[in-house]
Amino acid sequence: MLATKLDTLFKTVQELAAKSPSVSSAPAPASTSAPKADAGVAVDGFESSALFVQLAHAFATMAPAERKRAVQGVRGVFQFNIRNAAGQTQTWALDLKNTAESGEVVARGAPAKADIILTVADADFVSIGQGKTSAQGAFLTGKLKLKGNMALAMKLEPVLKAARPKASL
Repeated sequence: MLATKLDTLFKTVQELAAKSPSVSSAPAPASTSAPKADAGVAVDGFESSALFVQLAHAFATMAPAERKRAVQGVRGVFQFNIRNAAGQTQTWALDLKNTAESGEVVARGAPAKADIILTVADADFVSIGQGKTSAQGAFLTGKLKLKGNMALAMKLEPVLKAARPKASL
């Protein structure tokens, strides 16, 4: 069940990528410090960087009250450890506990203390983000590993739904 909820995260990033054809057109919060490039281009050796920058942009552009509603009840810190083909690891944090109401939610680097740690290869993370692989399938095949408060990951879905771009009529 946990991995199924992660699909929502990756679908959100995929929708953001469709709305923003280039990461450079969407200003990212300063703490992400990810290189600006077209989505899917690995200028830092990690294709997933663009996905995290787009997620950071979604949270950064939310109104404070909307962001507060989105993360209400979650109160957790998520750490994503992404490995590339060269064996390098990059860490991203999704902080829905300490900074979600007033500060930056997505940042590059390990948080002081994560409630749940997700470990995945860069190519698998991108595949999940593009909808080619399900998070549940990746979890069941051992491509996605979870450590920590598993119940907390179940609370990601409403947060990520709130981060999706709103359709304008």
